[in-house]
Amino acid sequence: NDKSKEYYNIINSHDPDFEKIEMLAMPTSTGQKIKLKFVGSTKEDDALHVLSEGHLKVLGLSILLAKVNNEALPFIIFDI
Repeated sequence: NDKSKEYYNIINSHDPDFEKIEMLAMPTSTGQKIKLKFVGSTKEDDALHVLSEGHLKVLGLSILLAKVNNEALPFIIFDI
């Protein structure tokens, strides 16, 4: 969660602070949602409802990069 949040905020470093993620919670079981809280907000939101299509893609990339980092993989193949 923390590494994904860190990558997301780095990739979106040009965004205003209120659009950056302060808290990110990934689902731990089927049916749960990706929850996030923006900097300066007290409200938790469903990421799929509040992020734009572009920001959702960045979140997906951030999750992938965090997994690569966590598992110490030597490289990734990313095809778009």
